[in-house]
Amino acid sequence: MITAELVTTFLQRCKAKALSDNTITGYRSYLSHFALDNPTLPTDPTIIENWLHTRGESFTNRGNTLRRLQAFYGDLRQTNTIQTNPIPPGQPGRPRNLAQGRLPKHSHKQLKPSGTNTDTAQLVNEYLTSCDARGLSKQTLKGYRKQLNDFAKLYPTLTYNLTDIEKFWAGYGPEHDQWKHQLFTTVRTFYYWLADHKELPTLLRFRRITPKRSRKHQDNLSEEKATELLALLPTMPEQDRAIIELLIEAGPRASELCSIVKENIYDDRLLVKGKTGERMIEISPHVRDSLRNLIPGNSGPIFWGRTNKPLTGDAIYRLVSKYLAQIGITSGKRGPHMLRHTMGRLYMASEKGDLESLRQQMGHTNISTTGIYAELNRKQVHKKFEAANPRERILQLIHASSSKASNFKEI
Repeated sequence: MITAELVTTFLQRCKAKALSDNTITGYRSYLSHFALDNPTLPTDPTIIENWLHTRGESFTNRGNTLRRLQAFYGDLRQTNTIQTNPIPPGQPGRPRNLAQGRLPKHSHKQLKPSGTNTDTAQLVNEYLTSCDARGLSKQTLKGYRKQLNDFAKLYPTLTYNLTDIEKFWAGYGPEHDQWKHQLFTTVRTFYYWLADHKELPTLLRFRRITPKRSRKHQDNLSEEKATELLALLPTMPEQDRAIIELLIEAGPRASELCSIVKENIYDDRLLVKGKTGERMIEISPHVRDSLRNLIPGNSGPIFWGRTNKPLTGDAIYRLVSKYLAQIGITSGKRGPHMLRHTMGRLYMASEKGDLESLRQQMGHTNISTTGIYAELNRKQVHKKFEAANPRERILQLIHASSSKASNFKEI
């Protein structure tokens, strides 16, 4: 049976049932990918689940793709095109009740599954191997490895007790709430992966132990400090000067800065590779010429360390920290990310800056991340508040009312 033909017939029946155009468009979009990857209709659940894994889903981690497949195969079963439906029924989203049965409503515990490997260190290594195969960045893998290895040392045998899991980050104070939330997210993702790929059950309700995360203030330089830093440029070596100028003007991440090669420098743009893949960032002719003049030749990395090896992220952090210390910045995260935040803040401080162009320049996948730079600086807040002071506005209304009353009496 040819999958594409069956999909076409299914869409025609959907139209005959008067389903909305948006619903039919969704079916067509998802099922066309399925038909392209599976020219002959698969009826083996293993084949279908393996394909779902390529879409980031599975029978236990349901989403939009599986929902469309459920409708498609259900229709084929109703029309007797196939004898059995290879996709298990169920609502989209992670199922709450698995083969072990329902837990008590207020229970925080999950019985240890019998007959399965619960060596935490081994499961962590398998998870990291999976992350590497899925193409996660080296920096992300480095963070996962450190955090999950610490978790494995605390619990050599995998725990299913929410109270125990919470102890992993409970030792940190309120000032570390961002870090606690990061540990929580890493551990939760690890347990979800175990449920999807290792057939380990999870009925853990992680929402009950989600640590509070307060709003984070991004460290950045004031206009005065940024001016002091730029004043140091003539005293810097040529490569250091190019790095500082590029960070303040274009705001790349440290990993993206390390990825720059000479053939990816264009007239007004620069191709970088990093956390969110490849992207173009805008640069000025001055920065372009500074980058092109760093090394002879037409190819290869443009930033090099003292040992004749390409510059690393740690080396860039030390370089930026050194110059920030010279202008009096000796605390906080004094690395290239401070200059990246400075670029975002100063860009939005200009009346010509807008969020969407800044999002593309900084490589954010979600514009809500870029929104932190839309906050007005203190001078702008004071200026706007002074122009629209609530008390002054009320007094003006009172004065206007008094003037109208006086004019009425004169009449």
